[in-house]
Amino acid sequence: MDQHAHEHHPEQHPAGRGQRVPGQQSVLHQVPAAQLQEEVGNLAQHHRAEKYDFSTPYAFNRTAVITKADDDSINTLEDLKGKKTANTISSTYAELAEQYGATVTGVDDLNQTFELLLSGRIDATLNAEMTFYDYTKEHPDANVKIAVLTDDANQIAIPMRKGDETATLRTAIDAAIDELRADGTLKALSEKYFGRDISTEE
Repeated sequence: MDQHAHEHHPEQHPAGRGQRVPGQQSVLHQVPAAQLQEEVGNLAQHHRAEKYDFSTPYAFNRTAVITKADDDSINTLEDLKGKKTANTISSTYAELAEQYGATVTGVDDLNQTFELLLSGRIDATLNAEMTFYDYTKEHPDANVKIAVLTDDANQIAIPMRKGDETATLRTAIDAAIDELRADGTLKALSEKYFGRDISTEE
């Protein structure tokens, strides 16, 4: 499984020498928020793992093929062949759709993607599972569904600069995440922002 970071870019928020070791309150600001969008699928590339360490994952996110709710023509990734999809061109989701034979239309943002889908100008879009839950929580009457959900989940974790100097920080963050998971806080936040629990891999 790939390990993905929170949308805040690690170049902008590296954990470094001399920083205060955060407690629960600091970690709470790092848990999934409703503004997480397609960037979750693009942020943590393999080269980042060489430069950054990651905390214990606090959320798990699969790739979803999203269609109109009344469209039963797509039931597997293979069914994307010959279909029209939309994503930002540089995204991993656009690449995956093309790999399965879809024609991808480039868009600027998520709202444009759903406009194309709901108007029937595309057949589907591939995106993060949590993006779908976020969108349908804000638009409960939207005529959309998850037609396909991948089996493998990406791990959502907090990035920090690799090295012994951040070992204490990693330990503190991992302990806080474990406690937030054990006392139900991660589950509660998941359900608050996405309408379901994405804090476990199940």
